[in-house]
Amino acid sequence: MVYWLAISLLLLFVLSFFINKKNIISPAFVFTFSFVFQAIWAIFYAKAWELGLHINTFLVIVLGVAEFIAASFLIHLVFKYLRKRKKMKCETKNENIVEDRIKFIKINKVLEFLYLIFVILISGIYLYYIVKSVNGSFLNILTVMEAISKFDNLSKFSEEFVRLPFLIINLEELVIASGYWFIYVVINNFLYNKKINIIEILIVVISIISSMLSGSRTTAFMIMFAAIVIFIMIMQRKKGKINILTLKLVRNIAIVGFAFILIFYTSAQAWGRASKNDKMYYFAIYCGAEIKNLDIFLQEEAYEKNSEIWGSQTFYSIIQTLGKRGGINNFQEYKLDLPFREVNGLNLGNVYTTFYPYIYDFGYIGEFVLVLLMAIIAQSVFEIANNSKIKGYPKISVLVYSSIFNCLILSFFSNKFYENIFSTLMIKHIIFWIILNFIFCKLDYKKVEMQLKKLNLNNINFIKKK
Repeated sequence: MVYWLAISLLLLFVLSFFINKKNIISPAFVFTFSFVFQAIWAIFYAKAWELGLHINTFLVIVLGVAEFIAASFLIHLVFKYLRKRKKMKCETKNENIVEDRIKFIKINKVLEFLYLIFVILISGIYLYYIVKSVNGSFLNILTVMEAISKFDNLSKFSEEFVRLPFLIINLEELVIASGYWFIYVVINNFLYNKKINIIEILIVVISIISSMLSGSRTTAFMIMFAAIVIFIMIMQRKKGKINILTLKLVRNIAIVGFAFILIFYTSAQAWGRASKNDKMYYFAIYCGAEIKNLDIFLQEEAYEKNSEIWGSQTFYSIIQTLGKRGGINNFQEYKLDLPFREVNGLNLGNVYTTFYPYIYDFGYIGEFVLVLLMAIIAQSVFEIANNSKIKGYPKISVLVYSSIFNCLILSFFSNKFYENIFSTLMIKHIIFWIILNFIFCKLDYKKVEMQLKKLNLNNINFIKKK
């Protein structure tokens, strides 16, 4: 059955490629690709994992992907109709619609350098609190790595909560949000004048490194994937066409992919998670075992194991926030129900694809509704990002879609969409991006300086008169 799954997903993959006019970053294409990628990995271990899929698992994945493609396409048609209506209205009023290309994003160099120092300081302070929170030490790099690994394990798998200061957590989120924002600036300006600003690159690198200090690598990879999305969206706008696939682009994506694999595995070794003996199986657990885990789960009798908390697995981030704000202990202290699985003595990990929490919380109807909602939101943001006007600062809609893209491409892995997009973290990032736009691009510092001088001069004259 796993072979039929792969064939069915490949057919849907080809369909999504053509109905989206070969746009490789469209939501439906990305979502489908993630499951094709997973199915191919699963085939290599089908025998070892006894991967004879049950019919309900097959239908959950195939129909879920097909629904996402159909819903996304319908939303695209709605936006296409609205754009057509707008164009006709402008033509009736004899208004010209000028196609925007790209604009250079100008940032004050001194301000940029000061911000680089700021993100380095915040990252250093964040690391200090991480190590001290688990009674670690800074004797050498190994003791620091051990502390980070311990912090990660306590955060994910232990009942013992590790809390960091509120201000430090939020400043760290600003550093991470800065990684997305500055990678947009780097890519935009490079495509504009083929020049790279070293300070901006350093801010992005520090942001990526800082995101890994807690032991989690997901955010670092999300920034890297966001770079691909932002690059393609700006390139499409610059060239004025959707299909920009070239050998050079494929090569560059492959380079980023290789960097991803390298960082993923070396960081796993640093945290003590990966065996040096079987590298392929380590990746197989992350990339293909979710199908087997989902299949095991769907054959179990009861799904609603945490039914006392509505949407406990799907809306985990929101429920955690409500628990903290409202002081509801059973809300803020519960963990995701992700039991580790194994078959024939082989570890399968504890991830189950994005469909697992939907069915866990709401059954098969829940999968239908939540996949539909996910497709509507993702495609709507994608349409807005593609058709909003270009200005002299990063487009918030593009940055938001880069986050959505990451959630979609990781759908084969887990429920990143409702955990990351339906969260206070996403709201914080949007607020931080708006602030960064204002500080670096919108605020006229010369005008402010002149007004301050004028105000100071008026104060001096007032004092003299007195």
